[in-house]
Amino acid sequence: MSLCQKCLKDKTDHTEIQWTKHQEFLVISESQPCLFCQRKKSEHEEELWTNHANVVRNEMMRRRKTKLWPIEEYGRIRPYPGTVEILKMADGSETRIITPIFMACENCSLFVGDKEEELADVLGGMCFKCFCEETGQEYTWETVTPTFEEMQNRRKARESEVEQ
Repeated sequence: MSLCQKCLKDKTDHTEIQWTKHQEFLVISESQPCLFCQRKKSEHEEELWTNHANVVRNEMMRRRKTKLWPIEEYGRIRPYPGTVEILKMADGSETRIITPIFMACENCSLFVGDKEEELADVLGGMCFKCFCEETGQEYTWETVTPTFEEMQNRRKARESEVEQ
């Protein structure tokens, strides 16, 4: 007994063509990139995927925009979404204003960093400071930011993984 992940029916309830199409849909949906962080859906937990999609959808609705633009500036490692507003000047020229979409903390409404974006499902959409306050833990910058030696060790470990 095989259960289809798209329609949650048994394989015997499908024709052969339906089963093939449903399995192709799953492969396509798993390789679909996240609108917020550009990683594949298969690299996300379900709650993280939902959080990232909600951030983009809510911001698009708030700004009343329909198109996303990838932005690779502002010191970020990977591209992230933004909206573009085209202003027509009096002399007939056009100016484009690119406004990035950032994820905000659910408690304090400050923007969160890359680590907090990746751990949004675990942190409940909060920044590290609010999460520590909520759970009664001590918050210091050093608890969140790795030391130089830790970063060097991580880099060496990644390089050795790539070489193997």
